[in-house]
Amino acid sequence: MGLYGNIIVEPVDATYWPPVNREVAITLDDVLIEEGRIAPFRVDHPTFTAMGRFGNVFLVNGGPAVSLHARRDEVVRFYLTNTANTRVFNVGFSGARVKLVGGDSGHCEHETLVDHVIVAPSERVVVDVLFHTPGSVRVEHVTPAGWFELGIVEVAQEPVTPSFATQFELLRTNADMVEVRARIEPYLSAEPDKVLALVAEMDMGEARSDSAAAYVCPMHPEVTSREPSKCPWCGMKLVPAHLAQSAVQGDHHHGHEHDHGHHSDDKARSAPAGIEWEDDMVAVNRLTTPANMRWKLIDRGTAAEGRSIDWRFRVGDRVKIRLVNEMESDHPMHHPFHIHGAGRFLVASRDGAVESNLVWKDTVLVATGQTVDLLLDITNPGVWMAHCHIAEHHESGMMFSFRVDP
Repeated sequence: MGLYGNIIVEPVDATYWPPVNREVAITLDDVLIEEGRIAPFRVDHPTFTAMGRFGNVFLVNGGPAVSLHARRDEVVRFYLTNTANTRVFNVGFSGARVKLVGGDSGHCEHETLVDHVIVAPSERVVVDVLFHTPGSVRVEHVTPAGWFELGIVEVAQEPVTPSFATQFELLRTNADMVEVRARIEPYLSAEPDKVLALVAEMDMGEARSDSAAAYVCPMHPEVTSREPSKCPWCGMKLVPAHLAQSAVQGDHHHGHEHDHGHHSDDKARSAPAGIEWEDDMVAVNRLTTPANMRWKLIDRGTAAEGRSIDWRFRVGDRVKIRLVNEMESDHPMHHPFHIHGAGRFLVASRDGAVESNLVWKDTVLVATGQTVDLLLDITNPGVWMAHCHIAEHHESGMMFSFRVDP
């Protein structure tokens, strides 16, 4: 149910990846179904501009769930790609062991055993999974609300031949990425070449009364105010209470109940913060358009915004870009920031902490209130786009192009 797929590029070096028995590509997506059909889109402008369009049905490789089979002690490499519009997935294999080995554009500096991996829209994550115990292994998406089943892997009693279980236990450090770390060391403490702020501006009108509950937070309805203000819990600008109330009353599709269901347990407590895991204000979100919700990328060096940003680089440049997801925004939330084919980048630091495991990337998830430093290696001339990968966000201002000269 989507025009997407994976292209897997095999490395020349046979030892680039650790050995596995086989490889499986998985796309993760969701779709918004209302009254038995895909919820309609406007042709003149986007809706759901505030949060982006969350789906209420998960899609795995285009279907509602994945059904796979493995043999005992088989090691399978999974190439995970998030093709969803807004949703961030937190993927695990309950009952199996998972090793993070790569990301968007190559292998990691350090192979690491993990419970779950975060995959934001446009991101790719590469994991090796060891199916040691016969039985059913649940492929799951874990959020603070609980876990959702994405599929099942049935593990047979019959052992695989050959088995790479012993090699799975080796957590390699990749020399090429160690060399990259040494080369970028001078850039880590340097000031950024560019600073890009991620900002929202909301204008949902004025309240119709001066009551104590004239304004309300649609994500936390218990938060009200007589005057225009912001929510102390999420930082969102309060909206007129009459607007929120009429939106809920007129929304016959209110809520995002998933066909996959959700189950609460201790795993939910480990889901990372700073991510909007679900649309918690569906009715109001549906009303937001570029006319009342403007998403901005602002160059803090020039004050230029969106399409007015005029960056120019040369092939061979290494550019340090600081992304600041500002909490003073009218609607603080995560943004998957994506740079087209000018080159690839490394995440140098998050909130001042140097990244401990380097991997080449083209998309980075910038959590709510977070500051991320990137080191972009410019390799390809042309005019290239940079944008938030939430479609409603880039269509309402979070997009610009820059030029690379030979």
